[in-house]
Amino acid sequence: MKWNLRLAAAHRGIWKASELQRMLAERGLVVSAGKMSGLWSGPTCQHQTR
Repeated sequence: MKWNLRLAAAHRGIWKASELQRMLAERGLVVSAGKMSGLWSGPTCQHQTR
């Protein structure tokens, strides 16, 4: 099962990463812009299987 942050956020009416970042900060979870971008865009690394 693949978890899609953008889809989960969209179901809650959140359309921008910056909006989610602000909402999380209001609740005490500060996420850097770089980390939020990575979370919003999806996985940036791929693992090779043997």
